[in-house]
Amino acid sequence: ASLVVVMVAWRLGERLSRLHAQVAGFVAAIWYEFVYFAPHVMSETAGVLLILPAAWLLVDKARWSWPRLALAGALLAAAVTIRFQYAPAVAALAVAACIRDLRRCWLPLLAGGAVGLLPSILADLAMGATPFAWVVENVRLNLIEHRAEAFSSSGPLGYVSEAWPRLALWAIPLI
Repeated sequence: ASLVVVMVAWRLGERLSRLHAQVAGFVAAIWYEFVYFAPHVMSETAGVLLILPAAWLLVDKARWSWPRLALAGALLAAAVTIRFQYAPAVAALAVAACIRDLRRCWLPLLAGGAVGLLPSILADLAMGATPFAWVVENVRLNLIEHRAEAFSSSGPLGYVSEAWPRLALWAIPLI
């Protein structure tokens, strides 16, 4: 499953040229975080493995069809049920991909999204729970009761201050 990242990077790079495809595929294959986390079953990894193929389906507008867009919607919705924190990024991806062709895109994307939500709904119902009550409970525990702060907390720029030392080496080659 971790090879999905390499395949999607190749396909996205291929839209520009074969060289872009080779570089994108190579970077995706050796990027230390991808290599380190790929064998670990985590919601972040599983969510990305669903979002990336959906992104490829959405950016390949020349091959849009009802089934492809519905599949993209199902993959995106499933990713959000696995890792609900990805919802803003998924929404941004869907809006960015479909903003210029709303009539053609939104209905199959929403229909596929409904199908992508079904496994989570059915699992909740099978457990005797209200569908998606776990999301509300997670938000309540972390925003109201501040449970996540037991692990650590930082301000709005906390991620930047953590990531910059690791990414600074790459800034010059990337620029």
